[in-house]
Amino acid sequence: MRAVFSCGLDITLTLADKEKAQLTGILECNLPEWKKPKVVLHIVDQPPKSTIFEEPGFHIESTPRSVGPKFRTQYDIYLSKERFHDLTNPTEDSIIDGGHFLSRSLYDRIEFHYYAIRPNPKMMKGLPHESRL
Repeated sequence: MRAVFSCGLDITLTLADKEKAQLTGILECNLPEWKKPKVVLHIVDQPPKSTIFEEPGFHIESTPRSVGPKFRTQYDIYLSKERFHDLTNPTEDSIIDGGHFLSRSLYDRIEFHYYAIRPNPKMMKGLPHESRL
């Protein structure tokens, strides 16, 4: 899993991430920006109650709650198993088109991308947002 902050969180998942999440129900990485906050993706039966802006099957919380992105230390993102299945099993070509999910939240927008590929570890080495599998 890789995450960056542009106009909100932008998260990219690969086939290895899908397989790990199906086994453990959790994925983690760190943002390369600011204090390098941890991003934790929880795959759950039912996410905590969503706010008015969030899509069904999705919820996000940050720590600390009432500070800007530069001062956050962790994001906990909850996706329902159904939402995760829809994201990682797209109707289009999962390698070329991939799966996408976008939701608004109190923290700008959250965008998920999924591509059924296995990144070459040699190409990933040294990147600040390297997946920690």
